[in-house]
Amino acid sequence: MLEAKVKILEEKKPSMKDFTNLFVENVKNLAKLLYDQQYVHKHSPITDPDVFQKWLYDNDPSLFEFYQMLYESTNNPKGKRNLETKRKMKTKVMILCHILANYRNCKITNVTGVIGSYIYRSGLSINAINLLSNILCFLRYETVLYKSKNIVKDHSENINRYIANNKENAIILNLDDYPTAMKPKFLTRLLYLKYVIWLQHSSTFQK
Repeated sequence: MLEAKVKILEEKKPSMKDFTNLFVENVKNLAKLLYDQQYVHKHSPITDPDVFQKWLYDNDPSLFEFYQMLYESTNNPKGKRNLETKRKMKTKVMILCHILANYRNCKITNVTGVIGSYIYRSGLSINAINLLSNILCFLRYETVLYKSKNIVKDHSENINRYIANNKENAIILNLDDYPTAMKPKFLTRLLYLKYVIWLQHSSTFQK
């Protein structure tokens, strides 16, 4: 645990180098954890700071304490923060964790990639995106564009795959007549039709 390590260091009257080594160790472990999340387990990025804290605690309590240390270091004891401000600061510290990990391993781009995609879709210029890339470890414009095209391609392929796997249970509606399709009477008939199809499917399966 980070707290225990710090206490041991304090008892030994540590130098600044000792604290530096402790900081480096935590950034190293954080980078390893975030790398495995993105490339080994292939999980989606965590963008909720509360979920991120729990994820850190479940995987490495020392990293959770490291996150808490970063958060507390931004807290002004003379100032008071409301809940909204606290949550915003937690989000900033979460992003800082990803930036620190990216400084150690530039392949770690889970959250910064999501932010880069958002600012690209917001219409930010190429120069502005590349400037943020140099300052805050966001992806460069070319990489954001490439990943955005892959997202569109994967989305289309996932839709087609889902339809192909569930075509026997699919019900096609005429979207040109959307107001009629949304009327309660029509929806009741639609649910009834779906129930009849399910009964027929179940009957065929039992045979």
